Amino acid sequence: MTEKEIFEHLFRIASLSNDTDGVVTACLVRKGEIIVDGVSAGAEHAEYILLQKIKDQSIVITPDDVLYVTLQPCDRRSHAEGEKLGDCTTNVIKSDIKQVVYAATYPKSESSLEKFEANHIKIRQCGDKEIVEKAVELFNSTNKQMDKHIPMPNQLS
Repeated sequence: MTEKEIFEHLFRIASLSNDTDGVVTACLVRKGEIIVDGVSAGAEHAEYILLQKIKDQSIVITPDDVLYVTLQPCDRRSHAEGEKLGDCTTNVIKSDIKQVVYAATYPKSESSLEKFEANHIKIRQCGDKEIVEKAVELFNSTNKQMDKHIPMPNQLS
């Protein structure tokens, strides 16, 4: 699968979520094939759900596996229920995942990129502006709190 096909899959599975805090989807890709995916469910973020599926299915992560996610992983949690689950950046760092590709930047994740890099995890933003814009639209259109919407990028850095 191409990167575009992987993200198209993530956008398709978004309809499985009733998350009103902004739908985010994630998948683990091995040798170009999606082996497991997850969608956000409120306090349970997509990465958390994905990592739980990996554990439940006894999937062994290989160094070449890549985590794809529609939104940059969060680096802190702000509500009591979410605190118990941990932030997505820390959860991914604790897993054996060594590569992350995200679509939209999450402005509130101020230190996730540095945390990943400090833990020798390769992280990059998808370079396809259409995919990035679609990820922002997905998150904003499903987030009922206007003050938590993320800005549409003018251009990729």
